[in-house]
Amino acid sequence: MSEATLLNKYVIRPIKHSDGELIATYYSTLSETTKVIFPGYPFTDEEAHRLAREEADHPGMMRYIVIDPLMAESTGQMIGTVWFWNWDCMIPWIGLMIADSYQGRGLGSRMMAHAINEARMKGKGGILLTTHKENIRGQTLYARYGFQIIGQDDRGEHLMILSF
Repeated sequence: MSEATLLNKYVIRPIKHSDGELIATYYSTLSETTKVIFPGYPFTDEEAHRLAREEADHPGMMRYIVIDPLMAESTGQMIGTVWFWNWDCMIPWIGLMIADSYQGRGLGSRMMAHAINEARMKGKGGILLTTHKENIRGQTLYARYGFQIIGQDDRGEHLMILSF
């Protein structure tokens, strides 16, 4: 996923230093229901700009944004993000978030398949994630790809793993 890739009509590409405003706009579209399943995640303009500035080149992070290029003439509209952290480990962690208006359209499946393929191609041994216990839609997606619940984290979220 190092270069921009087409996910049907959507584009997934690595985050850039210049994406702060794009991410901030994306955050402003998220509902409280979506934000609740990411406890402790700061959905602020400051955080959006920090992500773009610091994580674009961070060796332990692999963050991608998903763009709907038809939504704006110049830069498109950010509609999702998928990211790995602890990328330098054999089994990195993954996060996935989709804009409310794009949920239920199969985009999560395409993003997850793409991310799993990337981890496999890079020789990873699997992927870890946590998910809010009320995130039934996400848990269904993860189970469909073979993730299994192996416990809970210190916040009480499901801890899930996909082993390759």
